Amino acid sequence: AHQFPEHDCQKFVHSAGLGSSVRSLTALLDQDLLRNRLNRVREDWPHGWAVKAMRHAIFLAVEQHPRLAALLLATGTSRLICLSENFLWGMEQQDNAFRGENLIGKILEEKR
Repeated sequence: AHQFPEHDCQKFVHSAGLGSSVRSLTALLDQDLLRNRLNRVREDWPHGWAVKAMRHAIFLAVEQHPRLAALLLATGTSRLICLSENFLWGMEQQDNAFRGENLIGKILEEKR
């Protein structure tokens, strides 16, 4: 219950007395009070967690695979571009220009 930031949500979870089983918590999240509270989260909130998770996964992959680390170091100071139709993670080439955030490329450059 203490993990919910709003006092009325904490009170609701605590008073339900359902324990912490997955089934109990899933049933609780279906309640209107919590659903309405959770839906007020900013629309871009999941992207922050997605980026942190991707950064963590890339860092672990490079740390656990020496050949991948060596390949990454061999790129020197070159700009790394992840070609993808997903404009958040990569870039798409159109004519001679690239469009997209290229977050995977930026994370790889950071790790290098």
